[in-house]
Amino acid sequence: MRQKYLIFVLACLAALVLCNAMAFDTKNDLLLISAQQALDEYRQEAANLVEWCEQHGLEPQATLTREYILPIVEEKIHIPDIPRNKQRDFLPGQASAEIVYWHNTWMTLRQNLSLKLQELAKLALREKRVILAMQMIHLAIHADPDSEKLRNTLGFEFYDDQWHTEWEIGQLKRGRVNHERFGWIPAKHVARYESGERYFNGQWISREQDAKEHANINNGWMISTEHYDVQTNHSMEEGVRLSRRLEEFYYVWKQVFIQYTASTSELAQRLEGKKLHFKEPRLKFVLFRDRREYVAALGKNDPNIAISVGFYDNRTQNCFFYMHNGRTPNSEREMDRTVFHEGTHQLFNCAKPIRFNGHNNFWATEAVAIYMETLRREGNYFVLGDPADVRVLAAKYRFFRSKFYMPFGNIAKLDMAAFQRAPYLKELYSQCGGMGYFLMHHDKGGYRDAFVTLLDEIYMGRSTSRTLFDLLAEPSDTLDLQYEKMLEAIPAEFKEEGKR
Repeated sequence: MRQKYLIFVLACLAALVLCNAMAFDTKNDLLLISAQQALDEYRQEAANLVEWCEQHGLEPQATLTREYILPIVEEKIHIPDIPRNKQRDFLPGQASAEIVYWHNTWMTLRQNLSLKLQELAKLALREKRVILAMQMIHLAIHADPDSEKLRNTLGFEFYDDQWHTEWEIGQLKRGRVNHERFGWIPAKHVARYESGERYFNGQWISREQDAKEHANINNGWMISTEHYDVQTNHSMEEGVRLSRRLEEFYYVWKQVFIQYTASTSELAQRLEGKKLHFKEPRLKFVLFRDRREYVAALGKNDPNIAISVGFYDNRTQNCFFYMHNGRTPNSEREMDRTVFHEGTHQLFNCAKPIRFNGHNNFWATEAVAIYMETLRREGNYFVLGDPADVRVLAAKYRFFRSKFYMPFGNIAKLDMAAFQRAPYLKELYSQCGGMGYFLMHHDKGGYRDAFVTLLDEIYMGRSTSRTLFDLLAEPSDTLDLQYEKMLEAIPAEFKEEGKR
């Protein structure tokens, strides 16, 4: 295969579908049963094809096909990073009859799976199960990445030999390219940028002079992408790196929480290939060169800024951070967690008009932000959730060792002020980390849609202390028992809690 990504692994395919049930009885859910049957049929047919390849001495083809039949992982969410290049395979002119048979059979298996998943997505939409439908759409694209209709569902069009969003196509038509180090710049500037020059105020200057011009955060570099404006006085390159992480973050957030921003009818139209235009937010991040400048600039309005590592300002709707010293894997990962946490607050506040009042259920806004901290890449997937994540293990430690636990029924009554002023705030944050994971993954994701609906009700100012329990049709003490059992079943133990 000429394209390496053709080994787009269906690892965790079943998990991706099965982890997106709603507050349903997952054991008797006809949609999930149908999805499981489609996946099981594929797995069996792929296994048969692997055996046939081995019998005919086609070991490379057997290996490629075997990549589809990996173990199911239910404690994580996998969002495929859909390739930008065309993936349709073309056989070499001298291919043997056996290779032609394998190729055609394999392509048919993948396309049939995609069609089945598309039909299940339509059924899910009829039942107003938006999150489940969106995950099935992603799986269908993953199985058949060259389907124009499916690509349009995610807002992609084929232009200049790649799949691009409408915004990206606009940049390309303006003669700009997305440079690995410098972001979106005019194609005619690439050579001079790579040689060390910079274009500023209509003239070319040296890299050193450019750094002086942008040394003050108020005159910092502004890196603009489809959804974000990143302002920084650290370096253009660091601003570009941050902007790329943010666009990946936005992509994942939008797929997992599609129910928060898109109606059932809108998604149904997308699934039929209709091109819809949505007003998406422009989001601003400010990245200071170091902690000293961060504290000096923001401490005037917030005396507690020195104990923070980043924050979302609800007044300006901007996020503020500083560059950690050094570039170790641990420091980068901790910075990512902070960016994703505050970026989650920003997205839920800015993705649509809201009427957030903070009267109750404030814990849920922190729980989802802590959950989004777990975002990372694993191969060709963006992955969320991990029972061994430091925040979940901290919740387990608090529950069993420190004996701290505020029941669901009680924490739901806390408003924003009561939560933030609690003398046991650190313990509450730890518990939120565990509760967020619980609501996203309990019973194969059976509570996930209800959790997203709760968030919608909170941000629209409609939630009460009873909203979650009414959505789940479960009393609060039942959730307490289920939460305890989940924590107890996690084999790992708490070692060291990160900053929060």
